[in-house]
Amino acid sequence: MDAPFPICGTARLAMSRLAAGTLLRRAKRLHAFGLGERARALYEEALAASGEGSSTSPAMVRGYLLQWLEANGDEASVLAVREALRFERPFDVEAATRDLAAMTDAMWRWRCRADIGQWLGASGRHEEASACFGEAIAEVVALWGPDHLEIARYEDELATMLLFGGRAEEADRHIANARRLVALAGFRYEHDEG
Repeated sequence: MDAPFPICGTARLAMSRLAAGTLLRRAKRLHAFGLGERARALYEEALAASGEGSSTSPAMVRGYLLQWLEANGDEASVLAVREALRFERPFDVEAATRDLAAMTDAMWRWRCRADIGQWLGASGRHEEASACFGEAIAEVVALWGPDHLEIARYEDELATMLLFGGRAEEADRHIANARRLVALAGFRYEHDEG
């Protein structure tokens, strides 16, 4: 990732991690829409930019990539990704769910729900992930109202999980709301080409 000015290694690493999250979101959406090879290329790019300790870890990217590979019959790559996942520390969804039950701060609760949703999705548990994103949206709406930009991120994630589950009509409503919220803030929706 090049910049038009000199940047230190820490800033370069942070930029790479941010790029990994964007690449992963795009790869998941393309995958959910059945746009296979483009999705795989973005998963590979996200994997190269991801890093341990970031919200887009190699294990998370590999979880989604594995789902793509299994669906597309690439057995040699499936075995390689499964082998790599054996040596990575998995996210403990059950422990995070227990921690969530004890949280009193609304902002931490919805962020925790969204993290749990990400990992459930990475493990192929799309229905459960959808529920987590729906609950996160409800908590953000209760905290900041229905037009807060943060809601767009979770609407987008929820839509992707619904698409994975074959619920395109329902996903379209969430995509429309995410697009509306992003436009309200004056930005371009990241999944719109161009």
